[in-house]
Amino acid sequence: VLYTTFEKEAETTGNERLLLTAAVAAAKVNIDKAYEVDKLVP
Repeated sequence: VLYTTFEKEAETTGNERLLLTAAVAAAKVNIDKAYEVDKLVP
């Protein structure tokens, strides 16, 4: 949903698409346990 919204906003304003960032755990094992990465990345 966010990706699509960012795309539409860029088209509407003529600006570059926004980039969403997040501060997350550094260790891959923690990331795998804490986040559903496949649902975060288009």
